[in-house]
Amino acid sequence: TVASTLDNLPVTVLGFGLLLGGAVARGWRAGVRAWSIVFMVMAALILASGVLYLLNVPEGFQTIHEPLIRAGFKKAVAKAVGQIVLYPIGLLIMATKGLKFSKVTR
Repeated sequence: TVASTLDNLPVTVLGFGLLLGGAVARGWRAGVRAWSIVFMVMAALILASGVLYLLNVPEGFQTIHEPLIRAGFKKAVAKAVGQIVLYPIGLLIMATKGLKFSKVTR
């Protein structure tokens, strides 16, 4: 599901960030561009999956009537919305910084 994928993203983003950092440290411009593009694609995929996730939230709220379960559902939705917003922002920041670095001549 989208929520479990978002929960596993920290490890993935950290790994890709280290690959981008390694490409920057080596001065490998093609690698920096490639990893920056990967970050942009990841941001787009997260936003697309977020839209699909958020389209199903109203149906979930309509089917849950027990207050305790509804509170847990609200917490899960709030967490997912935060991740859907913040991950693409962070990924796009890293991508733009990487692309700016790849244009610098050495």
